[in-house]
Amino acid sequence: MPDAEFVSDPDMDFTIDLDVDGTIGSIIAEIFNFAGDFAKKYILPVMKDKIHELLVMVLDEIPTEVEIGDYWLDLTLAAPIQLNNKFLQVNSYALLFSKEYPETQNKTRYALSSFPSITDNQFQLFLSEYSLNSAAYTYLTVNSEEALLSYTISTGFVNVMLPGIAQKYGMKDSEISLIPKPETNIELFEEYMVITAPSTFYVKVDGFENPVFACELNLILKAVAKVEKGPKFSAVITDLVGEIGEILVNEATTSPLESIEKGFLTLKAAIVNIANAYIKQYVDFPIPSIMGISLTDIEITHKNEYILLNFNITRDGE
Repeated sequence: MPDAEFVSDPDMDFTIDLDVDGTIGSIIAEIFNFAGDFAKKYILPVMKDKIHELLVMVLDEIPTEVEIGDYWLDLTLAAPIQLNNKFLQVNSYALLFSKEYPETQNKTRYALSSFPSITDNQFQLFLSEYSLNSAAYTYLTVNSEEALLSYTISTGFVNVMLPGIAQKYGMKDSEISLIPKPETNIELFEEYMVITAPSTFYVKVDGFENPVFACELNLILKAVAKVEKGPKFSAVITDLVGEIGEILVNEATTSPLESIEKGFLTLKAAIVNIANAYIKQYVDFPIPSIMGISLTDIEITHKNEYILLNFNITRDGE
């Protein structure tokens, strides 16, 4: 029989390339075309439905809540599972919550309504603003009394922002701390994200138990998410704006609020460098292994309203 080439495209259509001329070739081509049309019309839809049923049965066995360290991940479906050509599309809320804090489970739910084209990776994961904001809300609620950033520097450095602190307390180590509030909000755009973080800012001087300065500080950060070796999620702050609100404690300076804000802006570049160094050392989030499965070959891309992760998976120990 002459060589024949069958090609099945993503829509399961058949095309035939027969290197035969004349009546016999035409007859053979008609036979193959009839067989292809028959398979497409009667056999493939049944196979597709059966595959879909099997995949749904398998996914139904996966728990809707997965424990990740001290937290839980709600994988409740946001829409029915879809089998699009050769890809399986699962749209879940991906809500990170703590069972000890019921308020972390009460976030209004929404999920992505549309998805870009699939790549050659085994998997694509779309982290929406909802998923990231719910995770931030849960983490900051659970750790509401802990500083996200705590850094030791000299009073001479702080004196730029709080004129007079070095003269009053001498050249000593001082600890600056930042405690973001659960109301922190993350907005995702092409190539970057904007984090609005209402926070409490503290300054403590070595040898003194209580803060010598504290204020409400609304930070607006421009940052880029990335994946480090490990693997672990991280971020790089590229810009920030700080708006000082209510002064809670002030034993450090007699300067007016305008001078404090001006000093903060003067230190902006140094603060960005300090924050990035601290994030790299302490805040990077290790990507967990879930149910014995680890993510590999991870690529991260910023999009409007979501972050796209392309990755493959391996079983632990392979």
